[in-house]
Amino acid sequence: MAIKTYMRSIEGAPLSAENPFPFLRDPYRDIPCAFEGEVPKKYYKGYGEHLGYRVLPYTMQDGYTRDRIELEMPVVELANDKLKAVFLPPYGGRLYELIDLETGEDLLGKNTIMQPANLAIRGAWFSGGIEWNFGQFGHNTYTCAPVFMAKTGEHSLRLFAYERIKNLYYQIDFSLEPNATMLSAHVSIHNLRKEAASLYWWTNVAVPQRPGMKILAASRDILYSTKGVSGVPTLAYGDTDEMDEILYPAAFEKTTEYWFQPSGEETMYWQAVAYVEDSYGKLFEELPRAGFFECSTAPLKYRKVFAWGTHRGGRKWQDYLKADKDEPYVELQAGLDPTQLHGSMIEGESSICFTQTFGLRPHITWHAGHGRIADKDMRAIETELNKQHELLCTKSLEAPGEILSYGDVWGYLETERLKAFGTTIPAHIAYPAQHTEEENYWLSAIRGTLPQAELEGTSFVADSAWFWLFSSIRGKENPPETLVLALALTMAENFEYDRALSLMRAKDNDDRSPRYIACMGDLYDRVGQAPEARRAYKRAYELMRTVAFGTYSEVYIDRFVCKYAELLYRHGAYEEVLELLSELPPSIEPLSEELLFVRLKAASKLGRWHLITPYFSYEPIRLREGNTLLSDLWFSYHARRLGISEEQAREGLVPPEAIDFRTS
Repeated sequence: MAIKTYMRSIEGAPLSAENPFPFLRDPYRDIPCAFEGEVPKKYYKGYGEHLGYRVLPYTMQDGYTRDRIELEMPVVELANDKLKAVFLPPYGGRLYELIDLETGEDLLGKNTIMQPANLAIRGAWFSGGIEWNFGQFGHNTYTCAPVFMAKTGEHSLRLFAYERIKNLYYQIDFSLEPNATMLSAHVSIHNLRKEAASLYWWTNVAVPQRPGMKILAASRDILYSTKGVSGVPTLAYGDTDEMDEILYPAAFEKTTEYWFQPSGEETMYWQAVAYVEDSYGKLFEELPRAGFFECSTAPLKYRKVFAWGTHRGGRKWQDYLKADKDEPYVELQAGLDPTQLHGSMIEGESSICFTQTFGLRPHITWHAGHGRIADKDMRAIETELNKQHELLCTKSLEAPGEILSYGDVWGYLETERLKAFGTTIPAHIAYPAQHTEEENYWLSAIRGTLPQAELEGTSFVADSAWFWLFSSIRGKENPPETLVLALALTMAENFEYDRALSLMRAKDNDDRSPRYIACMGDLYDRVGQAPEARRAYKRAYELMRTVAFGTYSEVYIDRFVCKYAELLYRHGAYEEVLELLSELPPSIEPLSEELLFVRLKAASKLGRWHLITPYFSYEPIRLREGNTLLSDLWFSYHARRLGISEEQAREGLVPPEAIDFRTS
């Protein structure tokens, strides 16, 4: 059976044009976090570090709807006589299915539709399967983007990509030998640069949420998320001896997440699903019905459970993300740090690796109570895991074989840049040239010839290691806008806003695009020059109006106006927001959801509820996780209408189901 590739039809909403405007990182590297109650001091280390939002040099993926069609999807299949694993290379190599061939059952929580939603770093994300989250906090920049996959043997595959925020290479070597009942995934992360980089890895496994389901793990101690104060992420500490109910996802009312913490005595780390009652609700004395099982070597020591909960908002999110016929899901996650709110580092010129396996362990003997694995079974599983780890460690150092799917050009470009500095590239980090316009453009810069033309419609450059390639443009009278943006964005991503602004002002001229001018506006805003920021955006807007918006795509106009309107809103210019949105060209009517939301926010500040109430039954398209704008406005409106406080409104009233995405 082994490996094959083919096209598969999946119902889904396609991703259209990406946002052509750059989004600067948060003006702070870390985020504020808090603890509630007594928490061991060891969990203070790295808490909140390197978690400030950043997306550059990647673009935002916000061009999708909820209108679905049949998508023809290239897939890669790895199978033996026990299991079949199906991967989606265009979507980050997501493990879409893991089928038990004896029963035909999918061990994963599969989403039968590809419905993007606004939950990831770049926006678009979809639920189901196993997602490989690497790079910056908050899913993966490749969650809805293509990665490389290649054969490495008759029964083995490799997924590989270069992550440009952290400038790290990662690869996953998959193995499914004959008769194996567990899919093995060996992850290796490589930092070829001399500088240390912040590190983030979480494997996200969706499993079906079913009655009688209990989550088991190697650990008893947990950190769990509490509501916190003023939106500050807050963790508390406990153990499952005292909080046994937390192990039953079907009993969660509110959206819940908690992290199992190893005691330090473990030599293998695992998480499992078991069923403690039959279909009639009768409790089993032991735990004979084993479900999904995963385990790993160090340093992948930590485990997490996430469930949307059974309350109205949690059910709404489940329904929003999946097909009606699909089961609700729970996420079992595995990471390198105590929680996703903890950061760590990988040293320069170093690598880390670990092996994780996924599948069924139907013959495990469980101890009663907490469902601990019997010692003899634990030893057998650990022996098998360590054997796989050793074999795949060796395999991971070999060059990839036949390429089955292609990713972007930046892994190749980075290896060429490193070679120009005399760095020896290991054989297993082998990215093929693709000879695209984007690749050729930046390759010429690496080889000493600065491009004289512009490059449109691709991602940005915002990497300090490339600084030397572009620094000479500061002495040129009219360098290409693409290169000026690359240099300025590199400065801005290193918090050098004044320096970036000075460069862009020096290279400004009448031929610059609205994107260039808007970027200057963003920099003015960052340095506290609000009037100049608004003048820059006004200038860019007038430039577009001089040609009646005719030379710009609908996406370009919409995304620009959205940034402009948000800027005006932040500055308290609510009337100007409404004026701006009232004079848009007919080509972008009706308003996109992003423009609609800023219009509603401005109208609420001005008390113009007649502009807001028609949207109390609106079905959101790209609602950001945690965005409760519509239900917040609904409560505000009815509190004013009834002459009660908003707190009373929230306690006694229920908003329409269409807009109720509250998770707490």
